[in-house]
Formats: sequence, structure tokens, C-alpha cells
Amino acid sequence: MSSARRFLTFAVACCAALLLVAAPASADDKSVSDAWDSEDAAFTQLGKSERREYRAWEKRGFTRDPKLLKIYRRGETLSRKVIAALEAQQPSTPQGAQARDLAISSTKHFAEHFVVLRKFVRTIRADDETAGRKIGKEADRLLKLTESEGEQAKAIFVQLGLD
Repeated sequence: MSSARRFLTFAVACCAALLLVAAPASADDKSVSDAWDSEDAAFTQLGKSERREYRAWEKRGFTRDPKLLKIYRRGETLSRKVIAALEAQQPSTPQGAQARDLAISSTKHFAEHFVVLRKFVRTIRADDETAGRKIGKEADRLLKLTESEGEQAKAIFVQLGLD
């Protein structure tokens, strides 16, 4: 075999090896994105249930709140499930790692948001309007933080061509 032919064979083998290595790299970032989106349908349904039950709770004069508290517990549970799925994934690029960290932070703030909402419901039920306003502002702050970090993570995933 001539040296030119050996070189060509070597070059083709190297290119094939690089292609094999590059494919899982994007797949790893894809798995991070998929883990973050894993419970989207459940969160959508939860949001619909929450809006319906919150309106009913208001109509009842902010009494009989077990259904609403259960919805908020479910939101926290779903958030923790997504966090565990995200933490189990290993991104393949620095941008993927940054998006993963933002997604984890966003989802942790979302879980905290649900905890604060439960506290808000209990406070309003106890007829403590001043404390309720304060807790409501904290819930709003956490939701805005969740949305901000979520938008940043989404933008990175889009740059990576994953969403």
C-alpha cells in the first residue's frame, strides 16, 4: 500500500471517528433540553387546573382550599422531578452546561414559588391580609425570576439548535 493511500485511509478513519464523537455531544445537550421539557404537558394541565380552582376559591370567599393546596403540592413535586432529571444529565458543550444550570435554577425557583403559594393560601385563609400581601409579592418575585432564567436557558438551547 502506498503512503498516499495509507494517509487517505488514515484521514478517512479520523474523520469517521470525529463524526462518531460529535454526534453524542449534541445528543447530550439534547437530552438536557428534553429533560427540561419532560413535564411540559403536566405543567400545562396543572396551570389550567390552578386557574379554575383559584377562581372557585375566590368565589367561596377564600375558604375550602384543600384542592388548591393539592395543586400547589403537585406543582412542587413536578418541579422537583424535573430538577432530578436535569441533574442526571451531562451536557456536552459549555453552552449546554450554562443552559442546564439556568434550567435547574429556574426550576428550583419554580418549586419554591409553589411552596410560597401554599403559604399564601394558608395566610389568606387565616385572614391575615397584610402578611398575605407580603407573601404574594414574594411569590410574584419568584415567578419573575423563574421566567427570566427560563428565557435565558431557552435562548441558549435555541442557539444550540435544540428548540
